[in-house]
Amino acid sequence: MRTPQTRLVETTPGLPPMTPEELWRIPELRKFRYWVICDVAVGVDGRIARGRGVRGFNEEPANFAAHHQAAFLQAIEGVIGSL
Repeated sequence: MRTPQTRLVETTPGLPPMTPEELWRIPELRKFRYWVICDVAVGVDGRIARGRGVRGFNEEPANFAAHHQAAFLQAIEGVIGSL
């Protein structure tokens, strides 16, 4: 995702606009031009384990593939840590 340049962004019809930082739960959102956000949820023996990986970067051209892999691994580590 590219960091929004506006102060508020639309969410869903009927809900008020939100700040991008609040919507994506990234306080330092404006620090980087691009973001990869990876949320993973796994069900194991009736329990739900969740993990989240977030990677911000400024490089041009944007190498989403490399940052996606890192965010995915971070999310998996979060899942494992919550089991």
